[in-house]
Amino acid sequence: MRYVVSALAIAASLAGLSAAVAIAATPKENHAAYVHRDNAMKEIGRNFYVGIGWVTQGKAPFSQDTVAAAENTVRLIPNMVSLFPVGSDVPESHLKPGLTTDPNKVKELVEKVQKSAVTFVDQVKTGDKDKIAAAFKTVDDACQLCHNDYRKPYPPAQ
Repeated sequence: MRYVVSALAIAASLAGLSAAVAIAATPKENHAAYVHRDNAMKEIGRNFYVGIGWVTQGKAPFSQDTVAAAENTVRLIPNMVSLFPVGSDVPESHLKPGLTTDPNKVKELVEKVQKSAVTFVDQVKTGDKDKIAAAFKTVDDACQLCHNDYRKPYPPAQ
């Protein structure tokens, strides 16, 4: 009986290792996943920080473009779960170790951002700068939970 249990444990370990090897991406695929994430995050950033953030800072007037930026931001947030596949933490990604190997952590962090954005579009639609700024801060704080823990600082611009 002991040999059967040992054989089953070895078989299960080998099956798990085989599965891990089967889903491991090539360096080219890892880089492509990083590029995809980088582009997706830039799109979110343009909508959030430029389209709405500039309104909260008085750098741009409120308009229908502000509402569209809020709608786009909220539409894009759920997609973030798929942006951190194992291996996509290539050196130029500025990711600290750990996030791409923990899909549950990614899901948890994205859910926090989603929850923070539940009323975001409605607050932006009011056109009230104070309400927009408060909603912006709530979403930004949720974003920064991940950025603070998992993003390496970018070198200063020269």
